[in-house]
Amino acid sequence: MDDIKEKSDTYHKGFKFRLYPTNEQTIQFNKTIGCCRYSFNLALKKQKEKDFL
Repeated sequence: MDDIKEKSDTYHKGFKFRLYPTNEQTIQFNKTIGCCRYSFNLALKKQKEKDFL
């Protein structure tokens, strides 16, 4: 059998923006990212515990 790749009419486009946050904004970004990381790790831990049992 031949491998035939289907042509897709969709594509992904992205943008990059350079940010120049103030010190106050940097602190808030870091707090927000820290909370997100904590929440994700907690959910991951709970999922692993559930799968382990």
